[in-house]
Amino acid sequence: MNGYHHIEDFLLTSFSLDYGVQRLRKVFWPSVVADMDDENQ
Repeated sequence: MNGYHHIEDFLLTSFSLDYGVQRLRKVFWPSVVADMDDENQ
């Protein structure tokens, strides 16, 4: 049963990482787009 816990930890970790990436993207993406728009003008 030990391997099962490792899988569960991996799923929880990857889920929280994915969630963190989505939050970072929401925070940083607008500024990245703004920077690109500034360069284009």
